[in-house]
Amino acid sequence: MTSETVIHHLKIVPRPSKPQQAENPIYVGRRYSLAEGLAIAQTRAVCADQDLFIGGYRLARDRAEIIAADPEHEPERLFVWNGDADNRAMQDILAVAAHTDIPASRHPLVANRLQLNAATLSGPDLQDCGTDARLNLTANFELEWHTDICPAELGAVELVQATRSIRFEDGSEQVLIDTSECEGGVRYYHAEKDGVPVTPIGERQSQGASIPYRYQVELTQHIPSHLDGKAVADVTVLEKYTSYFMQCEDPADTDNHIWVPLLSPVMWGWSIRVGRRTDGEWGILRRKLFMPTGMDEGLLLPLWQTSSQRLLHK
Repeated sequence: MTSETVIHHLKIVPRPSKPQQAENPIYVGRRYSLAEGLAIAQTRAVCADQDLFIGGYRLARDRAEIIAADPEHEPERLFVWNGDADNRAMQDILAVAAHTDIPASRHPLVANRLQLNAATLSGPDLQDCGTDARLNLTANFELEWHTDICPAELGAVELVQATRSIRFEDGSEQVLIDTSECEGGVRYYHAEKDGVPVTPIGERQSQGASIPYRYQVELTQHIPSHLDGKAVADVTVLEKYTSYFMQCEDPADTDNHIWVPLLSPVMWGWSIRVGRRTDGEWGILRRKLFMPTGMDEGLLLPLWQTSSQRLLHK
C-alpha cells in the first residue's frame, strides 16, 4: 500500500554573487542608530517605510510581529532587514560606524549568501497501520550557505494554510482543521517537541565558510478508521506551505540582532484524498502536489499569530 512520486524543481533562485569588500558596510540584521542632527520630518518619513527600517522583529512560538521604528522615542533602535532594499533612501540617516559624515548610500547593504540548489517533494506515501493508515510527504531542500560577511546561524520557518476534513460512512462530514478562520499566519512545527520560532539548520557557521545543507520538512497525517465511534469513509487534506530561510548573527542577543530573510519564500504543498477502495483497503483516491516555487514578492519576514500546535490542541 505504498506509492511514491518525486517531483524535482531545480535552481529556483539564481546563484547570488559574492559581495565585494567595502569599508563600513551596513549589516543586514544589526541594530543601528539615527545619525545626529536630522530633521524629525525627514526621519519620520523614512522610518515609516518598513521596507527600509523597523524597530524590531519579535518572535515567539505562537506569534511573530514587526515592531515599527520610532525615531522620536527610540532613535538608537533601527534595523535594516531587507538585503534588497534601496539604500539610497538611507542617505545621511544611519550612523554607520565612526563615519557618520559619510552618506549611507556609500555603504552597501551586506548579508551572507544562501543558494537553493534544488527542492523536491518525496511522496505521497501511504502506510498501513492496522485498521488505520498514515499519509506521509517530505519536502527536501538542498542548500549551500556562504558566510562571507559574518559568522551566523541559519534557520527556517514554515507557515501553513490547511484544511482537513473527514467524511463518514453515514454520509456526515466533520472539519478537523481550517486555518482560513485564523487571523494572520499559522506557524507550522514539524513535531510535538518543536517550539523554537526559527528551526535551526546546522550549527553556527564561522565567517568565510561555505557548507552544503539538506533541510527536510516531514508531513504526517493520521488516517483513522473510526472517529468518535463512527466509521470513516475518507479523509481530505489540503495544505499549502511557505518556507522562509533566514539567518541571525547572534540569536541570543535579541537587543542588537534580528533574524532576516536570505531568499524569497518558497511555496509548496499537497491536495490529497484517502479512502477505502472497493477491496476495503486504504488507498489514495485523489492527489495533487504543488511543486516548490519561489514567490515573486522578493524577501519577506514571516509573520504569524498562532501555531499548528495550538490549533491541534484546541
